[in-house]
Amino acid sequence: MIQNSAHYYVYGANGLAAICMRRNGVDSLYYVHPDRLGSYTHITGSLKQVVRALHFDPWGSSIRNQQ
Repeated sequence: MIQNSAHYYVYGANGLAAICMRRNGVDSLYYVHPDRLGSYTHITGSLKQVVRALHFDPWGSSIRNQQ
């Protein structure tokens, strides 16, 4: 199955704020939440559910989720 998809990035004064994803004509909005250092640690959906949690070591390398 081939999906028709596009991604749109919404920026605010402090950087990336949201991502709008269009798949097969349906839009989904996801909000990006940074930590105090500016690394994106959580992505939430429009219903405030966490759809992705990101973790980093002290040097900024991504740590795989243990879910």
